[in-house]
Parts: sequence; C-alpha cells; structure tokens
Amino acid sequence: MEKKIIPNEIDTSLLYKIYEKIRYVYPLDKTHYDFDQDFFVEKSSNCFEIWGFNQVCKNCISMRALKENRVTMKFECIDKRVYMITGVPEINNNRVLELIRDVTDEYVIEGIEFMSDVMMREKLEALNKEIITDNLTQIFNRRFLDERLPYELIRAFANQMPISLVMIDIDHFKQINDKYGHVVGDQVLIELAKIIKSWIRADDDWSVRYGGEEFLVYLLNVDSELLLERFETLRKRVEDNVFCMGTLDIHLTISCGLLNEYISDEAQIVNMYDLIKKADKALYEAKSNGRNQCVLRSE
Repeated sequence: MEKKIIPNEIDTSLLYKIYEKIRYVYPLDKTHYDFDQDFFVEKSSNCFEIWGFNQVCKNCISMRALKENRVTMKFECIDKRVYMITGVPEINNNRVLELIRDVTDEYVIEGIEFMSDVMMREKLEALNKEIITDNLTQIFNRRFLDERLPYELIRAFANQMPISLVMIDIDHFKQINDKYGHVVGDQVLIELAKIIKSWIRADDDWSVRYGGEEFLVYLLNVDSELLLERFETLRKRVEDNVFCMGTLDIHLTISCGLLNEYISDEAQIVNMYDLIKKADKALYEAKSNGRNQCVLRSE
C-alpha cells in the first residue's frame, strides 16, 4: 500500500500555478513524496534520480535547508530545460518542501537552445559550485560537509562499512604567514589542498577546508591499518615536498588526527560532530606529541 501525506497548511492549488512540481524530500535517507492531486505520494526512487543522477547531489539543497533552517535554492537541468529548485525546511518533520519551476525562458543561461548537454551541465555546475566550494582552495567548504556527512553516515550504517575522518593541520602555519606574508600563506593552502585532493579516491572520498589551515577528509570503507598507512605516506610526501612560491622554496609539515569507526546506531548520525571531535582530539594529540605525525583513534 502506497504511503501518502495530506497537505498541511499548504495552498497547493496556488503553488501549482507557479511551480511545475512540488514534493517533500527527506534529506537523510533521500526518500521523497510527490504531490499528485490531493496528496503527497511516496515514490520508490531516490530524490536525486529526477535529475538523471545515480548518486547523491553534491549540492543537496534539501540537506542545506534543513541544516541551516532557511530557504535555499539551486539550478538543475534535464532535456535542455533549466529548473530552479527552492527548498523550504520543515524542521519538526525533518523534511523539506521542494518547489521546482521551469526557468528556461527566463534566460538564466542565455543561448541554452544552442548548447550541447555537456556545455549546459557545465554552466549550471559553475553556478551551483560557488555555493559549496571554498573560494581560496577550490575544494569543498563547511557547507558541503554539513549537507553531505549525514548522508554518508546513513549509507555506512546501512551497509555496515567503516567510515574514516581525518583532520589535517599545517604545523606552525602562523610562522609562514608572519615570515612570508598572507599571499604566500594562501598559496601554500592552495597547493596543499591539491595534494590532499589527489591523494583520495574520486568516487567515495572527499576533502573540505575546515577552517584556517585545517582540512578534513572523509573516506568510506577503509580499514584502520590501511588508513594509517595512506596518511603516513601523505604526511611524508608533504614533508619531502618543496613548495615553490616564486623565488621562495618553502618546506612544511602536517599533523593528522585519524578516526576509523563503524556507525553502530542512529545517535551517531544525529550527533555527527561528535565524530569530528574525536578526529580533532587525535589531531591535538599528534600536535602535543611534537607535530609532523599521524595519530589514529579506532573504535
């Protein structure tokens, strides 16, 4: 028997004059209910499949709307049509009302009728990328972390696969800024972000600029022994690397706090920042023990 949601305090007749599609999305498990006449009807597909994706959206506005408790929006395209998606959070129900409107004829992207599907997708990705990308390093930002990590934890919990969180901090970064200036310091961050990004798998892993000179890396289904081995190798690579900044040759080291853990209950998903704190404690231990090392917490 299909599940239905009766509209509550929503003038669906008015919304339907404005939007082509109205649906409820549950960001944590990616289920959705589409409005059909008088009810919202549960669908068997994942919410992201409407856009032709086979994996979760990198810029999930529903997760962001729920996390930040504010209305959010993005653009997507399918069949040469551009859609604006507005996410309205319902915090008490852990769901988001998505309002989808065709804006192709409003010239969000000019000349779309002459573009290939690839070019059109690139244009939209550029628009949406700004929302979840760190301006300096061009890796993901904290907003992406807030949106993506809950989904990753649910996936790991459902499949009983371990997750890893790695906090990376540049040792004595303030000295680099003080000695060479912030322009050089920024360039060091950019180059280190490139190294970290190249060090992880493109499909299941991702990296975030967590703040200042700190980075956070998420990895799925890697055991603790391999995790430690990989990041010891990364640490050594950074130590041996020469960061060439014009006429300057800069050497630096990093400290890493590693967490490897199975998600055993839903409370860990709700309190996801407790997991990050564990990785951060491991990082603190690495720095307290002399820096330029990796410390692993495995539970």
